Amino acid sequence: MQLFNTMTPFALLAASLIVPSLAAPSFPPYPMFEKRCVNETASPLYSEVVAQFPNGTKVENIVIRPNGQILITLFSAPEVIQVDPTGAVAPFVIATLPDVKSATGITEFQSDVFYVGGGTTSSEFVTVPQSYAVFQLNLTTFTPSTPTPVAVTKIATIPDALLLNGITAFDVDAGLLIAADSFVGAIWSLNIFTGEVGEPIQSATMQPTTPPTNGIPFGINGLKVKGRTVYYNNYDTGIQYRYLANADATPAGPVETFVTGLTGADDFEFDVYGNTYLTRNYAGSALQFISADGKVSKAIAGLKGPTSLQWGRTAADNTVVYITSDGGLAGPNKVGGAVFKVDVGVRGVHV
Repeated sequence: MQLFNTMTPFALLAASLIVPSLAAPSFPPYPMFEKRCVNETASPLYSEVVAQFPNGTKVENIVIRPNGQILITLFSAPEVIQVDPTGAVAPFVIATLPDVKSATGITEFQSDVFYVGGGTTSSEFVTVPQSYAVFQLNLTTFTPSTPTPVAVTKIATIPDALLLNGITAFDVDAGLLIAADSFVGAIWSLNIFTGEVGEPIQSATMQPTTPPTNGIPFGINGLKVKGRTVYYNNYDTGIQYRYLANADATPAGPVETFVTGLTGADDFEFDVYGNTYLTRNYAGSALQFISADGKVSKAIAGLKGPTSLQWGRTAADNTVVYITSDGGLAGPNKVGGAVFKVDVGVRGVHV
């Protein structure tokens, strides 16, 4: 094993982003958030526990299946677990990733076909070199009564990755997904059709701070794509950035600072009005509301170690955000991880 500080292979690239010299990008406008919904004057919203796990269980990421069932990944085990949002069925392991110790980011690429990051990073944040990979889970024929386990297919190892975190589809037709690497401070691209791994996309805006703000060397964390605009958070600096992207996900111009003051920023999602709902882990431990013009409101729900979130996908819960928790992995007073839900009264956008 090697420590993060001794095995970052791209230190010389971290100071600047190698991109074409183009005019500043023009970002698409989004409607302003309607005052009838959550805003800076609203009282904190009620959060409800959907599933509580034993102490030591660190829930990392979440995605919602087309049928409304919840999939979560565990940082404390290489497992993907299905959670029934109604509580009618107890949570169960739907897939186990081979040859790794943790499951990290997860995203849906085609309907009920998911891609999951996995690798081996200890609770002391020491990574086994060349352990991180991306795996496919195909749930198109899965039912809980089916005795055959879900097939797990390794798509590719990303040899220089040190901690794959947020993962999202970039171009479904081209088979291109992108993944944030919190330790390297980079975005990796992967063609799921060919298994080809692109050169790392790097910027000083993606790097962890030195020393780490919260004792953990996390740089880029949550990662989303809206149209051809890539959004990402830096956990240490507490800043959300965005850039317009070329067809290969590299920046087509300079990276823009979009929102500041978000120390501990983890994952995020958008609503139909272009507003952002963001999980702040450790520093803040809350669900944060950010208006479409980048203004940060007070926290709208307090949570213990929130890590990720996704909107419900059925008519009954399309205004609900489901939120995972690591139980306070990055802070004192740790408890078991959990899945919560908060009804924010606004429909979400699945990106």
